Order: sequence, then structure tokens, then C-alpha cells
Amino acid sequence: MIRIVSEEEAHRRLLFVDNLKYIMRINKLSTTKVAVRMGVSPSTVSAYTTGKQFPDEEHIYALAKALKCE
Repeated sequence: MIRIVSEEEAHRRLLFVDNLKYIMRINKLSTTKVAVRMGVSPSTVSAYTTGKQFPDEEHIYALAKALKCE
């Protein structure tokens, strides 16, 4: 099923992906390291960094903690 999103939503998603990649890069954090800190699989974090998936509320908090952005 294809979900159609608004232009604004698409923009927010792109910002999320760009910011996530940037924070991981400047802190030299691999997908695996973030995944271990979050308690999820590396493929989940990879899906976040490609925009294929977005974290739910619980995982947003875990991601912020893993990135030390609390």
C-alpha cells in the first residue's frame, strides 16, 4: 500500500533523515552502535537513515538517548 503524504510531511521526513545522518556522522556513530544503544536491530536504524521507516514515540526517545540529544 502506498501512503500519500503532504509536501510539508515529506519535507519534515527529509529533515529528520538529514539531521539523523549528520548527528551520527559528527559523533562517529555507526548504524550498529546506535542500534545497540537503542536496543533495536541495525536494519531498523538503517531504515531510519534512509527514510523507509520512522521511529514511533518510544523509539524517538531511545534514539535521542542513543545520540545523546536528550
